[in-house]
Amino acid sequence: MSSLLPPQAYIHTLRCPCDGMLAIDGDKACCQSCHRELKISTEGILQFVIASELDAPTAQELVGHTYDLSQPQIEKMVLAERNSLWKNYYSRNRMNTMQHLSRYLDRVNYEQVFFLGAGTGREIEYLMSFRKLDTVFCSDLSYTSLRMIPTRLAAYDLKVGLFTSDLQRCPIANRNIPIVIVNALHHTRDMHAVIESLLAQQYDNLFLVEPTDNFLIRLLARYGIARRREYSGVIPGRLELPRLKEMSRKHHYQVDLRTHWAFPRDYYRKIFGSSMRFQNVFFPLLNGISALTDIVNFGNFSIVHLHKQNAGHAAGSNRPG
Repeated sequence: MSSLLPPQAYIHTLRCPCDGMLAIDGDKACCQSCHRELKISTEGILQFVIASELDAPTAQELVGHTYDLSQPQIEKMVLAERNSLWKNYYSRNRMNTMQHLSRYLDRVNYEQVFFLGAGTGREIEYLMSFRKLDTVFCSDLSYTSLRMIPTRLAAYDLKVGLFTSDLQRCPIANRNIPIVIVNALHHTRDMHAVIESLLAQQYDNLFLVEPTDNFLIRLLARYGIARRREYSGVIPGRLELPRLKEMSRKHHYQVDLRTHWAFPRDYYRKIFGSSMRFQNVFFPLLNGISALTDIVNFGNFSIVHLHKQNAGHAAGSNRPG
């Protein structure tokens, strides 16, 4: 059974947007430098996000992920997602990614992990299919999404801390705890600027899973196939591997990565319908293609481990074991 940690248990790992230290005072966290006050909800969620301070694209993203849900509605939504006809497709599409991410995480020593852009916690649940986690600090722009995490992770032996934050203003002060970001950076205004900001702060280990750019994707995007406006209204970006490597060299990070191909669920449904039979052929074929094209880092998704040179982590090649 998971347990929800109060902000008092992890406030020392965070910082105010002004870089000042935070201290808990009743139902808020107060900055000891600028005296800013951050609310703590009755559900124990520390709130860094203030809508009026967000840029226009981020505010639009927040609006698209904000709902007024009761606890019974949250439980119903999580259950419906797990029982969905397309759960099997999404799981198989995502499991290969999370398995590679798990192997990269095996290379560092940790008891705690930050998940930024954690959404409703679905990716954390998939990751726990491959490894046990002890303590996760989950953050997302959307307060609504974070409210679903305790329900989603309720059955696991796991300690959970929750706080809202904007990826463009990372509030993490502790540089030793690994940071994991899965399918969230591409929703920011400039994902490469966010990555460079994180690198400049010299966190020991950053793990990223993001849609990736290549010449085929750019070609398809011209015809409106590879890049579409999402339901939140945001047109997501894609990770550019040459640019990532250049930024990493600048900030003295080593880059280990794998690429693979993922196939959008709605396209699959249009081509194959709802039959599960085709998945038994489609996914082994897709995984085989991914294994071949990964030799030259050619795929539409990347799993990346950025680690500070000489930081404590297990030695290895650019492939997880």
